[in-house]
Amino acid sequence: MLANAVQNALLRIERLGNSLPHPTLLFVALCAFVVLLSALLAALNIQAEHPISGDSVAVKSLLSAWGLREMLTHSVSNFTGFTPVGTVVVAMLGIGFAESSGLLKTLLSVLVRSAKGALITFFVVVAGVLSSLAADAGYVVLVPLAGVVFYAAGRPAVVGMAAAFAGVSGGFSANFLLGPVDVILAGLTTEALALDSNLAREVGVAGNYYFMVASVFIVGAIGTWVTERVVLPLYYRSYASEAAENGDGELSSQTSQNTALSVTEKRGLLGAAFASVVFMLLVAWLVVPEGAPLRHPETGEFLRSPFMSGIVAVSAAFFAVAGSAYGFLTGAFKSGSDWVGSMEDAMRGLASYLV
Repeated sequence: MLANAVQNALLRIERLGNSLPHPTLLFVALCAFVVLLSALLAALNIQAEHPISGDSVAVKSLLSAWGLREMLTHSVSNFTGFTPVGTVVVAMLGIGFAESSGLLKTLLSVLVRSAKGALITFFVVVAGVLSSLAADAGYVVLVPLAGVVFYAAGRPAVVGMAAAFAGVSGGFSANFLLGPVDVILAGLTTEALALDSNLAREVGVAGNYYFMVASVFIVGAIGTWVTERVVLPLYYRSYASEAAENGDGELSSQTSQNTALSVTEKRGLLGAAFASVVFMLLVAWLVVPEGAPLRHPETGEFLRSPFMSGIVAVSAAFFAVAGSAYGFLTGAFKSGSDWVGSMEDAMRGLASYLV
């Protein structure tokens, strides 16, 4: 009874969510609303006190001659001057190499396949959390893979898929590495602080790092507990008999396949690991010693150094090096055109973000 009530509630929420228009259309509607509201408030001579200077500020209509000039002359600069745009593009160019080459997909597979027994759930949820670096790879690769792995371990495949989905969705942006979301959040915070001259400063991309690392384990633990204590028992009570009659046999052909890494994938991982170590040693040589080029040129500080200011470019270069090594060694990149194509694919993935 309780299970049916929960399912019906979730279905109603899903239908409500599906009825909403596209997010871009929502923003277009909000823009139109702001324009019309500005005209209305200006006509009513509405004023407000500036929170810092204390001056009285009157609402100006965006439908006036002044408003039309402002919108027309600042439309391009508003877009190009938005801090996260450039940083996200740079970050995604680097991550695109790791994604297109198959490196991120293989790493997620290794993480899930290495689990045994009850640890499978934890590893699946954590792998879902970490998959946010690879855009939608978690949904496309990890969710079905988790079903196969659970089934091979004698556990319900659908529960494994649900655990992976929970990790991908619930832990989005939590990670051990800096990713595009960190770049976006840092840019948004910098823009917000700029509104107050007393608070204006540049927020580093690594500002949320400790919280994001801790969140990986927190989300992993919560996802594992819910799966083991709630979802699995509910599944066995409600669907076990039905699954035995109909069910999970559809996955048997998939699980019969060899789940071990191929020789090519192993060679690619070794090459990517070697390239990553060399890259990190080079970065350490440029950062760690006193007077290193990437330390602050005057104070020698690390936190306010060129390295931290350029962490987005460094992260992009790291993924580019590791992804390129894996791609050329596995044959995913057969020529320079394929290598460039990975960056083009990454930019296609940014279309919805830019819009």
